[in-house]
Amino acid sequence: MLSYTVGGHLTRIGTRNDVIVQKEFISDLEKAAAKANHDITFGSIAKQVGHFENPWFIFKKYNDAVDGQCARDMLAKWENKLGGAQEFMQTNCYTMGEALRIVPDVALTHGGTFAYK
Repeated sequence: MLSYTVGGHLTRIGTRNDVIVQKEFISDLEKAAAKANHDITFGSIAKQVGHFENPWFIFKKYNDAVDGQCARDMLAKWENKLGGAQEFMQTNCYTMGEALRIVPDVALTHGGTFAYK
């Protein structure tokens, strides 16, 4: 399978090294989101909230907890390596975490290509 990159996003034209860094970032993001999904349970968040009148509130708190753990784990490595990391890490974590919850048997990256586990 061929891989392509489209360079020129904001401050970068896009070099071979940029592609290598991006692949490493996505691999780290997949691992951090999977760990956060595993570590934080919906039930534990429901217990913290303590009421069940609004399940959407509980789900929001659950997403915030998962995304927050993922973002903290990712920022430890990527905050000073990747432009916009601080501003967009939680959004990246949400997207990856949702993808892994919706289709858990699909790995988003495997050797740089999309593949099924």
